[in-house]
Amino acid sequence: MGKFRIIYDRKACIGANACVVLDPQLFEMD
Repeated sequence: MGKFRIIYDRKACIGANACVVLDPQLFEMD
């Protein structure tokens, strides 16, 4: 499982250059 972080910037970067746009909510990070 990953760590849960609250993304306020509406963007989460996974890996080196893989970003996804999210609403401010709980997001599971690997």
